[in-house]
Amino acid sequence: TGAISISDIDVIVHASYAVPVAKEAVQILCNGTPFFFGYISTIQSPEFKTGKEVQRYRLEINSAEVILKNRLINEAYTSTYTHNIVQNLFENYIKEEGFTLGSISTTARYREAYNAAYYNLYTALQELADDVGALFYISPDKKFYFMLKSDLVHIDMPAHVTSLKRNENADNMIT
Repeated sequence: TGAISISDIDVIVHASYAVPVAKEAVQILCNGTPFFFGYISTIQSPEFKTGKEVQRYRLEINSAEVILKNRLINEAYTSTYTHNIVQNLFENYIKEEGFTLGSISTTARYREAYNAAYYNLYTALQELADDVGALFYISPDKKFYFMLKSDLVHIDMPAHVTSLKRNENADNMIT
Protein backbone atom coordinates (compact mmCIF):
# COMPACT_ATOMS: atom_id res chain seq x y z
CA THR A 1 0.00 0.00 0.00
CA GLY A 2 1.16 3.45 -0.80
CA ALA A 3 3.70 1.99 -3.20
CA ILE A 4 3.25 2.99 -6.80
CA SER A 5 2.56 -0.05 -8.92
CA ILE A 6 2.94 -0.27 -12.69
CA SER A 7 0.78 -2.53 -14.83
CA ASP A 8 0.86 -3.30 -18.53
CA ILE A 9 -2.44 -4.02 -20.22
CA ASP A 10 -3.54 -4.41 -23.82
CA VAL A 11 -6.74 -2.76 -24.96
CA ILE A 12 -8.57 -2.99 -28.24
CA VAL A 13 -9.77 0.41 -29.41
CA HIS A 14 -12.83 0.18 -31.64
CA ALA A 15 -13.27 2.74 -34.41
CA SER A 16 -15.94 4.66 -32.45
CA TYR A 17 -13.65 5.17 -29.40
CA ALA A 18 -10.86 7.67 -28.86
CA VAL A 19 -7.27 6.48 -28.80
CA PRO A 20 -5.82 6.45 -25.24
CA VAL A 21 -3.71 9.45 -24.24
CA ALA A 22 -0.78 9.61 -21.80
CA LYS A 23 -1.64 11.00 -18.34
CA GLU A 24 -5.29 10.06 -18.84
CA ALA A 25 -7.09 8.51 -15.86
CA VAL A 26 -8.07 4.83 -16.08
CA GLN A 27 -10.61 3.03 -13.94
CA ILE A 28 -11.12 -0.71 -14.29
CA LEU A 29 -14.42 -2.13 -13.05
CA CYS A 30 -15.22 -5.72 -12.10
CA ASN A 31 -18.96 -6.35 -12.29
CA GLY A 32 -19.55 -2.62 -11.87
CA THR A 33 -17.33 -2.32 -8.78
CA PRO A 34 -14.12 -0.26 -9.00
CA PHE A 35 -11.16 -2.67 -9.10
CA PHE A 36 -8.28 -0.39 -10.10
CA PHE A 37 -7.66 3.33 -10.61
CA GLY A 38 -4.57 4.87 -12.11
CA TYR A 39 -3.02 6.97 -14.85
CA ILE A 40 -1.60 6.05 -18.26
CA SER A 41 2.15 6.66 -18.37
CA THR A 42 3.04 5.23 -21.79
CA ILE A 43 1.17 4.05 -24.86
CA GLN A 44 2.43 1.73 -27.56
CA SER A 45 0.33 1.67 -30.70
CA PRO A 46 0.08 -1.26 -33.06
CA GLU A 47 2.44 -1.27 -36.02
CA PHE A 48 0.38 -0.24 -39.00
CA LYS A 49 1.34 -1.96 -42.27
CA THR A 50 -1.84 -2.80 -44.15
CA GLY A 51 -4.60 -0.90 -42.38
CA LYS A 52 -6.22 -4.21 -41.44
CA GLU A 53 -4.42 -4.58 -38.09
CA VAL A 54 -6.37 -4.95 -34.86
CA GLN A 55 -6.36 -1.64 -33.00
CA ARG A 56 -4.63 -3.14 -29.96
CA TYR A 57 -2.71 -0.66 -27.79
CA ARG A 58 -0.34 -1.61 -24.99
CA LEU A 59 -0.75 0.73 -22.01
CA GLU A 60 1.57 1.14 -19.06
CA ILE A 61 -0.56 2.32 -16.17
CA ASN A 62 0.63 3.65 -12.80
CA SER A 63 -1.53 3.26 -9.73
CA ALA A 64 -3.31 6.37 -8.42
CA GLU A 65 -0.57 7.10 -5.85
CA VAL A 66 1.65 8.36 -8.69
CA ILE A 67 -0.30 11.61 -8.69
CA LEU A 68 1.06 12.30 -5.19
CA LYS A 69 4.62 12.17 -6.56
CA ASN A 70 3.79 14.92 -9.02
CA ARG A 71 2.79 17.45 -6.35
CA LEU A 72 5.07 19.73 -4.38
CA ILE A 73 3.90 21.02 -1.02
CA ASN A 74 4.96 24.09 0.88
CA GLU A 75 3.77 23.75 4.48
CA ALA A 76 5.01 24.40 8.00
CA TYR A 77 3.26 23.08 11.11
CA THR A 78 3.82 23.71 14.81
CA SER A 79 2.31 22.10 17.90
CA THR A 80 0.10 19.53 16.21
CA TYR A 81 -0.44 15.80 15.76
CA THR A 82 0.54 13.78 12.70
CA HIS A 83 -3.09 13.06 11.81
CA ASN A 84 -3.82 16.81 11.77
CA ILE A 85 -0.94 17.34 9.34
CA VAL A 86 -2.24 14.56 7.09
CA GLN A 87 -5.78 16.00 7.24
CA ASN A 88 -4.40 19.39 6.19
CA LEU A 89 -2.38 17.83 3.35
CA PHE A 90 -5.53 16.08 2.19
CA GLU A 91 -7.57 19.30 2.22
CA ASN A 92 -4.90 21.42 0.53
CA TYR A 93 -3.50 19.01 -2.06
CA ILE A 94 -5.02 15.54 -2.37
CA LYS A 95 -8.64 16.69 -2.51
CA GLU A 96 -7.71 19.03 -5.38
CA GLU A 97 -6.78 15.96 -7.44
CA GLY A 98 -10.39 14.72 -7.30
CA PHE A 99 -10.02 12.23 -4.45
CA THR A 100 -12.40 11.97 -1.51
CA LEU A 101 -11.50 11.12 2.06
CA GLY A 102 -11.74 7.50 3.12
CA SER A 103 -10.31 7.85 6.63
CA ILE A 104 -7.34 9.11 8.58
CA SER A 105 -6.40 7.27 11.79
CA THR A 106 -5.92 9.29 14.95
CA THR A 107 -2.25 9.23 15.89
CA ALA A 108 -0.51 9.78 19.23
CA ARG A 109 2.57 11.46 17.70
CA TYR A 110 2.72 15.11 18.73
CA ARG A 111 5.06 17.31 16.72
CA GLU A 112 6.55 20.55 17.95
CA ALA A 113 7.39 21.39 14.33
CA TYR A 114 7.15 19.84 10.87
CA ASN A 115 8.40 21.69 7.81
CA ALA A 116 7.88 20.68 4.21
CA ALA A 117 9.09 23.58 2.10
CA TYR A 118 8.80 22.70 -1.60
CA TYR A 119 8.72 19.04 -0.65
CA ASN A 120 7.29 16.12 -2.61
CA LEU A 121 3.81 15.19 -1.27
CA TYR A 122 4.37 11.44 -1.67
CA THR A 123 7.66 11.63 0.23
CA ALA A 124 6.06 13.69 3.01
CA LEU A 125 3.21 11.19 3.42
CA GLN A 126 5.66 8.26 3.44
CA GLU A 127 7.80 10.01 6.05
CA LEU A 128 4.76 10.74 8.26
CA ALA A 129 3.44 7.18 7.84
CA ASP A 130 6.78 5.55 8.66
CA ASP A 131 7.11 7.70 11.78
CA VAL A 132 3.81 6.51 13.30
CA GLY A 133 3.58 2.96 11.92
CA ALA A 134 0.93 3.78 9.35
CA LEU A 135 0.35 3.38 5.66
CA PHE A 136 -1.47 5.42 3.06
CA TYR A 137 -3.14 4.52 -0.19
CA ILE A 138 -5.78 5.54 -2.70
CA SER A 139 -8.49 2.94 -3.20
CA PRO A 140 -9.93 1.98 -6.61
CA ASP A 141 -13.01 4.12 -5.82
CA LYS A 142 -10.72 7.18 -5.50
CA LYS A 143 -10.70 7.50 -1.70
CA PHE A 144 -7.59 8.47 0.26
CA TYR A 145 -6.66 6.50 3.40
CA PHE A 146 -3.98 7.08 6.04
CA MET A 147 -4.28 4.16 8.45
CA LEU A 148 -2.33 2.98 11.45
CA LYS A 149 -1.38 -0.64 10.94
CA SER A 150 -3.22 -1.48 14.17
CA ASP A 151 -6.45 -0.05 12.65
CA LEU A 152 -6.36 -2.36 9.62
CA VAL A 153 -8.78 -5.26 9.45
CA HIS A 154 -6.81 -8.43 10.13
CA ILE A 155 -7.92 -11.71 8.61
CA ASP A 156 -6.78 -15.24 9.27
CA MET A 157 -4.96 -16.99 6.48
CA PRO A 158 -7.32 -19.33 4.62
CA ALA A 159 -6.76 -23.03 5.33
CA HIS A 160 -5.98 -23.77 1.66
CA VAL A 161 -2.93 -21.44 1.75
CA THR A 162 -0.10 -23.59 3.07
CA SER A 163 2.89 -21.33 2.51
CA LEU A 164 3.95 -17.83 1.58
CA LYS A 165 7.15 -16.69 -0.07
CA ARG A 166 8.82 -13.29 -0.05
CA ASN A 167 11.65 -12.18 -2.32
CA GLU A 168 13.68 -9.05 -1.75
CA ASN A 169 16.21 -7.50 -4.09
CA ALA A 170 18.66 -4.94 -2.76
CA ASP A 171 20.47 -4.34 -6.07
CA ASN A 172 19.19 -0.77 -6.39
CA MET A 173 19.95 0.33 -2.83
CA ILE A 174 22.39 3.18 -2.37
CA THR A 175 24.26 3.84 0.85
